[in-house]
Amino acid sequence: MKTVLERIVIDAYGPFSQLSVSLDDGLSVLFGPNEAGKSTTLAFVRGVLFGFPRRGAPGAFDGGAAAPQSGELHLRSGRRRLIARRVARSRRAEGELTVLDELRAPLPEAVLWEALGHVSEPLFRQVFAFTLDELNALAVLDDESQVAQALFAVGMQGARRLPEATAALDREREAIWGARARNRPLNQLLKELEGLRMELAALDGQPERLGADVAQKVALDTRLRALELELERAEQTLAEAEGLVRAEPHVRALRELVRAAPAGLGNGPEAPAEAEG
Repeated sequence: MKTVLERIVIDAYGPFSQLSVSLDDGLSVLFGPNEAGKSTTLAFVRGVLFGFPRRGAPGAFDGGAAAPQSGELHLRSGRRRLIARRVARSRRAEGELTVLDELRAPLPEAVLWEALGHVSEPLFRQVFAFTLDELNALAVLDDESQVAQALFAVGMQGARRLPEATAALDREREAIWGARARNRPLNQLLKELEGLRMELAALDGQPERLGADVAQKVALDTRLRALELELERAEQTLAEAEGLVRAEPHVRALRELVRAAPAGLGNGPEAPAEAEG
């Protein structure tokens, strides 16, 4: 289910006041000469969603407006219409966000983030970059960029949380194999296993002892089998991780296809809805 921006309403932001811009269902293009307000309008959209920058701060579009920065975005998500409204306050420069339905009744903020696919501000900045610094940064995104993972997830039914799963796998891999990992479970397991094998070898080379020694050997054998099972599970987890690593070239190829696609990809056909359990 895709979400479409239908209207931008600027009460006061930069050089604009009491401005309303309606957008078509298809591709919409903002064009005009330098200083016409194209970047200001895009900054307003970002500001409503994630907070306005302080006046005078880098990336702020003040324009000398005396009124507090405020305005709203009208969105359509499936059959539902939402209004995201933000008004800057004297003590909260970023402003306070209010989510409303089409009758302007209050809604939880979670409804808005669900409609936006829980997109983070860094990911939003990467996908909808418009300043020179942001556009230059897009040229040097590495292969593990959030953009590549998010676009890959969008193209797969039921894979909306793929970036989260990938991040969790990376953390687990770092905990086991990372150079700075304090606890390396697999290495500790192998060390303990080797120690038990040495103890068993020492017991096997001695004459029969008392029942206590036999009981100790049985206990060590039991612990050894348990450790071998743990090692087998750890190796299986490692094999799964290596399989994901081998899949990276395919993800890179998909990202190149997405980069080569025409602009306005976000207004294409809706992705299939997730099946209800």
